[in-house]
Amino acid sequence: MKREIVKKTMMLLAISGMIFSGCGKEEKTYVPQKKTETEISKSENDSELETETEGISEGKNYKITTEYDLEDYASGYVIVSKNDGLLYGVIDKDGNEVIPVEYDNIQLVRGEEEESDKDEVYFVCEYEGEEEVLDSNGQKILDGKVERVTPHLGEISADSPFFYELNYTYSTDYMNQDISLRYYDIKGDMLCDINLLEIEDIDRAMYDTVDLTVLNTELISNDRILVCIGGALKPKDESNGLEAYYNVSLYNLKGERLQEWNELATPSGMTVEDDNSFIFVTVDYWAEGYQYELYSIDENGNLTDLGDLESQNKYSLSSAGQLQVNEESSSSENSSDYTLGKNGEYRLYKTNDTWKLEDSNGNPLYDKRYFECWHKEDCFFLLNEDNQICLINKNGQMLVDYGTITWNGEYGMFGDSEITDDSIRSDGNSVCFEVAGDDENILYILFPEEDNLE
Repeated sequence: MKREIVKKTMMLLAISGMIFSGCGKEEKTYVPQKKTETEISKSENDSELETETEGISEGKNYKITTEYDLEDYASGYVIVSKNDGLLYGVIDKDGNEVIPVEYDNIQLVRGEEEESDKDEVYFVCEYEGEEEVLDSNGQKILDGKVERVTPHLGEISADSPFFYELNYTYSTDYMNQDISLRYYDIKGDMLCDINLLEIEDIDRAMYDTVDLTVLNTELISNDRILVCIGGALKPKDESNGLEAYYNVSLYNLKGERLQEWNELATPSGMTVEDDNSFIFVTVDYWAEGYQYELYSIDENGNLTDLGDLESQNKYSLSSAGQLQVNEESSSSENSSDYTLGKNGEYRLYKTNDTWKLEDSNGNPLYDKRYFECWHKEDCFFLLNEDNQICLINKNGQMLVDYGTITWNGEYGMFGDSEITDDSIRSDGNSVCFEVAGDDENILYILFPEEDNLE
């Protein structure tokens, strides 16, 4: 059943260096429609917003003057930096410093389902190589040597797995050796502790020692974890002999093994996300020329065998041995039809050469037609027949009414300041604009009228 490791020495050396890999989901950005050829006009004094702001409703919005630069934003909290991104910190919508601007890097983590709840905002702060998690009050809730992870599929919430650690206690006695994966949520609570050596295929009566390690692990969804281990087993009846061993297992977040593939491996790089599913390959190193079998898991945990890799047109291995989706099979990221609203009750779509924003009964919102639409940071810029622009969020709510944003530049002008990739951030509900000045910047945080953060 097993093969002697001498025959596979080079292969083991090639994969023994593979460690955990995290994959983040890349944001799909809408390509703006071609707009006017008008030159970009800039104010002689672009250190302040001098134009009228009738489109910004009173009472729901905040203006902050700061020496810092905008980096990221969510739910009334702004990650800022100084000295061109040398140091990072966090301020709130009132301009209060929640986290001192002294960290080497800060990343924001929030629950997608709790967009207006400020208690669901957390910050992963890095200082001299060490990471810690602080809440929206600046209180430390988690630190230590843990690895950050993002599910490939499904929505992220505060109860999602955010960190894991490999607990490894080596022993020449298999019974005393411990290899386990521990997953934690953003609050630092342990979600599961998976003992990777509880594998029925390893007969403890046959082996004196086990030298196994984790070759790859992937958090597929909030409740599916893929783990590949590999290494060597030492039979009791062969003092100098070793046998190569591999195992791929699928777990849930309770630590239960749902399925396993013995003597097969899934090295790092042999997984890929495709549409609403996660694809991974099991590799049979004992087969002639190796054999690759494809599997698919959707966000509900349903597992499908896609067959041998060689029989596929959609997937292939790159020259570097990584699984990839072939370009001709990839779907376009551009769209001319969007479902908006907290419950999907609105539709923004293109018909002929114009756009329409309607409710479920076909009634128009704000205007009957829009002649341009472009998308940035989960917000939609809509141009009406009077050449005026409004800004709505992904819930279809008005963030900026007509009169403030004008039709110049790539995304438009917020007053006298050009909207760029670096000057706008949104959490899908509210938005933050930065108006850059020579010595100080102004941050405008805008909420929809229906939203209440207080």
